[in-house]
Amino acid sequence: MGWEYGIQCIEHDSISKEQQAKQLMEQLRQDLVTLDLGDMVIEQVDDGLVITDPSHTEWPHVAQIQVEQAELAIESIAEGEVYIYCLFHRHDAPVRRMIDTIQTIISTEDKWIEL
Repeated sequence: MGWEYGIQCIEHDSISKEQQAKQLMEQLRQDLVTLDLGDMVIEQVDDGLVITDPSHTEWPHVAQIQVEQAELAIESIAEGEVYIYCLFHRHDAPVRRMIDTIQTIISTEDKWIEL
């Protein structure tokens, strides 16, 4: 069980939603690595970020944040639209800091959606 969120990117005149999602992912990566997350490790993968906690051997996978394309319509995201998918397996203080940081980053234009 986990907490699922989506970030709907806003298309600008000169930047597609796909490019906006890539730029936002880069900003998220840069800002999240500066947080004090204890033993957690943030790894960049092809389509996003994976956060693990090697000190929890039973379930080291804490979260994943990745660019996805909606296979079906979800909330206000249309089928086929690009969005950023966030899945958090824990909801402790470090994860709450990650969520707060993400919400601060996107608070000006992009939309946070609880899935």
